[in-house]
Amino acid sequence: MLIPWAFPTIVNAVLWKWLYDADHGTVPAILAKLGFTNGYFNILGSSFSAMNAVIVADVWKNTAFVSLILLAALQSLPKEPYEAAMVDGASAFKRFFSLTLPLLSPAIMVALVMRTMEAFKVFDIIYIMTSGGPAGGTQVLSFYTYQSSMMFGKFSYGASIAFLMSLFIMLFALIYVKILYKNME
Repeated sequence: MLIPWAFPTIVNAVLWKWLYDADHGTVPAILAKLGFTNGYFNILGSSFSAMNAVIVADVWKNTAFVSLILLAALQSLPKEPYEAAMVDGASAFKRFFSLTLPLLSPAIMVALVMRTMEAFKVFDIIYIMTSGGPAGGTQVLSFYTYQSSMMFGKFSYGASIAFLMSLFIMLFALIYVKILYKNME
C-alpha cells in the first residue's frame, strides 16, 4: 500500500502516462475490452478525461499518506469508551458515528489540511502527464504560475499568484479548523 506514496511523483506520473497511452496503454485496452469505448481511446486527449486521469493518478499516489495518518489515529484511540458502549448495547454503526468519528476528527483535519495544500501545489504530475493540455484542460493554478513566471517571463505576476495561492491555502486551513472545533463542542 505504501509503494505509490514511496515512489517519486515523477515516476508515478510517467507510470500513469504509460498506462493511459492511447496506442498501447493498459487503461484504454481494458476500457475497450469491457465495451466502454470503441477501440483505443485517447484518455489524455480531451480536457475532461485528461483532468480526471490526472486526479486518479494523484489520488492513487496520496491515498497511502492519508491512510497512514488515519491508521495511526485509529491505533491510538482509547479502548474504554468502546467497552462502555458495547456494555450499553450500542451497535457498531452507533459506535462508529458516536465514538470513532469524533475521536478521529483531529486526524481527519490534519489529513484534510495536508491534502488541500498538496492539491493546491500539484505541479509535477500535470507537467509530466499533460503539460497543462489539452487546450489548457489540466492547467491548475500552480501550473499557471509556472507558465507565467518561467515560460512568459512575468516573474512578478507569477509571484503574486503564488502569494494569493498561499493565502487561499491558509484560508482553507482556518475554515477546516473552525469547522473541526465547532463540531467538537
